[in-house]
Amino acid sequence: MTMSGGGGRDSESAIDNELAHLRNRVKELEAENAKLLSQVSSCQCQQMEVPVLDSGNFVRRSRRGRKRVDKSIPIHLISKRYVALKIMYFGKRFYGFSAEAQMEPSIESEIFKALERTRLLVGDIKESNYSRCGRTDKGVSSTGQVIALFVRSRLKTPSIDSEINARPEYDYVRVLNRALPDDIRVLGWSPVPDDFHARFSCSAREYKYFFWRQNLNLSAMDIAGKKFIGEHDFRNFCKMDVANVHCYTRRVTFFEVSPCQNSHEGDQLCTFTMRGSAFLWHQVRAMVAVLFMIGQGVESVDVIDTLLDTKKTPKKPQYLLASEIPLVLRTCEFENVNFICSSGALESLRSHFKKESLTYQLESVIFQEALRNCLPIGNELGNYNLIRFGEASNGMARVYMETLIQRCVTFSHIKQLHSHFLTAGHLQSSFLRSRLLDRCAVSPFGDLSLAVQIFRRIPKPLTNDWNAIIRGYAASSQPSLAFSWYRSMLSQASSSSSLCRVDALTCSFALKACARALCSSATRQLHAQINRRGLFADALLCTTLLDAYSKNGDLISAHKLFDEMPVRDVASWNALIAGLASGNRAHEALELYKRMELEGRRRNEVTVVAALGACSHLGAIEEGEKIHGYVKDANLDQNVFVSNATIDMYTKCGFVDKAFQVFDQFTSKKSIVTWNTMIMGFAVHGEAHKALEIFKKLELNRIKPDDVSFLAALTACRHAGLVEYGTSIFNSMPCNGVEPNMKHYGCVVDLLGRAGKLREAHDIICSMSMVPDPILWQSLLGASEIHKDVEMAEIASKKLIELGVNNDGDFVLLSNIYAAQGRWKDVGRVRDDMETKQVKKIPGLSYIEAEGTIHKFYNSDKNHQQWRKIYEKIDEIRFKIREDGYVAQTGLVLHDIGEEEKENALCYHSEKLAVAYGLMMVEGGGEETPVRVIKNLRICGDCHVVFKHISKIYKREIIVRDRVRFHRFKDGYCSCKDYW
Repeated sequence: MTMSGGGGRDSESAIDNELAHLRNRVKELEAENAKLLSQVSSCQCQQMEVPVLDSGNFVRRSRRGRKRVDKSIPIHLISKRYVALKIMYFGKRFYGFSAEAQMEPSIESEIFKALERTRLLVGDIKESNYSRCGRTDKGVSSTGQVIALFVRSRLKTPSIDSEINARPEYDYVRVLNRALPDDIRVLGWSPVPDDFHARFSCSAREYKYFFWRQNLNLSAMDIAGKKFIGEHDFRNFCKMDVANVHCYTRRVTFFEVSPCQNSHEGDQLCTFTMRGSAFLWHQVRAMVAVLFMIGQGVESVDVIDTLLDTKKTPKKPQYLLASEIPLVLRTCEFENVNFICSSGALESLRSHFKKESLTYQLESVIFQEALRNCLPIGNELGNYNLIRFGEASNGMARVYMETLIQRCVTFSHIKQLHSHFLTAGHLQSSFLRSRLLDRCAVSPFGDLSLAVQIFRRIPKPLTNDWNAIIRGYAASSQPSLAFSWYRSMLSQASSSSSLCRVDALTCSFALKACARALCSSATRQLHAQINRRGLFADALLCTTLLDAYSKNGDLISAHKLFDEMPVRDVASWNALIAGLASGNRAHEALELYKRMELEGRRRNEVTVVAALGACSHLGAIEEGEKIHGYVKDANLDQNVFVSNATIDMYTKCGFVDKAFQVFDQFTSKKSIVTWNTMIMGFAVHGEAHKALEIFKKLELNRIKPDDVSFLAALTACRHAGLVEYGTSIFNSMPCNGVEPNMKHYGCVVDLLGRAGKLREAHDIICSMSMVPDPILWQSLLGASEIHKDVEMAEIASKKLIELGVNNDGDFVLLSNIYAAQGRWKDVGRVRDDMETKQVKKIPGLSYIEAEGTIHKFYNSDKNHQQWRKIYEKIDEIRFKIREDGYVAQTGLVLHDIGEEEKENALCYHSEKLAVAYGLMMVEGGGEETPVRVIKNLRICGDCHVVFKHISKIYKREIIVRDRVRFHRFKDGYCSCKDYW
């Protein structure tokens, strides 16, 4: 077949054109390739080099690990620049922004770690001139937090000009985001002048608070919120920090309530937006909390005006803060600060946020589906719906298994879940296994034996498994067994093949067992282990160790540890103050509290409760009133524990009327402890009718009395001699579900004995279902001395000897009974018995507060700097009371000495020395100022008589608190009416 010539020429021309096109395309590709190679080369040239120190020389280490030493550049000459960084974080898993609280994780600590990991931080953090715009609380998020500090720079002479994009600086955003966790991101950076401060240079801050509309009245909340705009005193809308904040005036420039586009199950998502120059601690959450009450119709819109007017409302009312999770610090605004983010870093941020957003949306959908399938926890089918759903979701099973563990509220639920874990193989997950172990070992409805059974099935237990068991035993009725498990863990951890390691939590749980088991030797051993393992830097662990020492009574070691601690937080101070206060070193506890105050440390409710306890012990009313003043300023007076401690302090310092004022002004729900404290307060002051009146109010307020309530009521009857009423209360105890204990029997025996019903008192002791305590026989002996019943006194004394009790007061009482009957041979025999048995007398000790200082006196004390003047005052008192008819009760002195020597021995009892010093201190003052004394033992009979004469002659009220009750001496009479 022959083709025409024209057709062949056309074919050749088409081929030539195609070849030409291909050649041009090759040239284009080569040009693009050259351009890409140039860009790659440029990126490699700008690759960040990581500076480190190697053998004292400055070294640059590339990412591939090659080193080159530059000996000519000392590390302090490394180029650096001052920059501001804009930070975004999702705060749900963090304990707040600041790393100062010693609670991990925190956003700040993660940022510091990233700065150190990327070597952008030059030198120490303290040298970086670091500042932050604000300190968001635990759970609070931010999309615009700002920090400032010096960081490493690529430039030799960094500046703050606007042409930064054209200069080859490190890409701080991209570098840091590679080292930060997924829920923290740097959004931009900006060069700033050296005098820039992230907090004080900030011109405005904007917060957003998200919430579901539900049935809230948005219009009312918007009207109310607009009232915040302007400059106001916001002390009623914040958590008071009186130690650090002295001005509570802040300016709010913008407020708005607006709906969002998002919806959920038909509900509408809304937001509060507020902007201001600065905000106080918890101010936004407090404002939102009040707005929610307005939206619910609980409060009117006008409540905002009332709370902003601090003259009308000088004291912050009690209300719960709004949740922290929906709160977002949206932006922090600065003048002349423009944040930079490279196009590559910006693209990475967008990709990251999109991925995270999709993840959270997926989890939200899954939770909604679980909610539809889930019945209440009391329905067993509801549990299995969730279990089946968790299995079907594969990767999400862990999340829902953990949720299900948390929702177990009975032992039946735990057993059911354990059975499923066994069949489904979930115990292979160390995370879920440790959560289940915790629920079994620690929760009030758990079972430690089941936890141990689960533990025994684990082939190679991990640290969390061991910790759960140790923690469980530490909180159990057998805390000493926690040590056995701890030793087993140590043995296991020493094995090279073991996957468990003793960590700070392990030691912390073991120390809590030491504190509960009162085992000081184990505490010291654990202290050595902590040092050996390098865990001493853990502030929380050190505080737990301090608490263990304090509760074991080893206050010397506790104080030494406190002084050596690298970081002391408020919990550390609290542990030592409480330990000193409960360890008969209340004076030192108060001194430590004052030191804490002088150093400007924040004192919380635990601090003031411990300090008030020390004041109660010492009768330090002046210091107690100062602490009460701080309590009111810090808005702690409606805290039930603080209120109870304040009532107790005023009661034990002799101001029962002030104690009742605190009780009456406590508007929050009173606990049973609050009621009991007030009943006992009136009881020990001899005001039985007021005490019993409050006891009756328990029933009117539908509060069930406990064993302490009945003890306080019986104490009131005991001090007032209300025999019939007291025995009636005692007999009613079983009907109220309270079984009498030794203290209740002691009150009834003393009540009957003092009323002269010695035989009935004896019969009650003999009919007890438990072994009688020596105190009961001592009460019977004391009553026998009052009524001169020799037979009953000998029975009680014989029982005390059988019980091995060698109390000098018991011998004195028996001797006095014999002396009253003229049985001097028996008196001599009692003295001989005291010498033979080497009976040691507990030294009398009395306290008095004068001019803000606690003074203490022992019998015949000459250690006081004014002892000579005190003894002269005693001589003056002796002369005046003799003229008033006083006769020394020398029968109380058992020593074989003359009458004059016996009288001299009585003169210098500790309480007499304290009263004499008190009279010296109030001379020239008004007659309304009483002399207040506290004694560690019961007041002696002679001192009781002397103080009645002194109150009459010197026209001065004397208040003495002894081991049993208060005695108020006035105009020659005592409030006990000699019934003591």
